[in-house]
Formats: sequence, C-alpha cells, structure tokens
Amino acid sequence: MSRRFGPQSGGSEPGGFLDAVVERWLTDEDRPASERAKLLASIDLLMATDLWKRTMAATERYFEVPLSQATDDGCVVKGTIDLIFKENGGWVIVDFK
Repeated sequence: MSRRFGPQSGGSEPGGFLDAVVERWLTDEDRPASERAKLLASIDLLMATDLWKRTMAATERYFEVPLSQATDDGCVVKGTIDLIFKENGGWVIVDFK
C-alpha cells in the first residue's frame, strides 16, 4: 500500500513526506528505530479504513480543533475535537479514544 497523508503528500518512499514525519517522530519521542516498521504498519491500517477515505475525500477537514463552550451556570467547558470534516453538506465529528 502506498502511504500518503493526502493527494499530493509525497508518500512514504524513502525521503518522502511520510518517511520524514515518521523519522522525526521517532527522534522527537526518543523511540528506537526498531519501532519504525510497527508505526508504518499502523499507518497502513489507518489509511485502509473507510474513515480515512471519507476524511481524505472531504471538501474541508480539520485536526485538533480547540473547543470551548460556556454553560448556563457560567462554567466554561474546554476540549479538543480530534477530527472534524465536511461530508454531504454536514459536519462529521470524530473523537478518538
């Protein structure tokens, strides 16, 4: 499977965008290089899902969107929307657990 974050992302070929992201993450998180194959396999699984295909086909998509809402009693509830994308004229909100 060809790994890509989007239609023009450069794929995961050596030196490609995804390859660079994986290498950077391993370095930043001080993870061993031996985890590279497992990480790429997880990405393959994600990119084979219907959710990924729907997200990539969306006209608009946003990741890690901050959210806050005041309640009637004056409290403010804060959080982050993991993924939101527009589909068929409406918004799909995804909360990963």
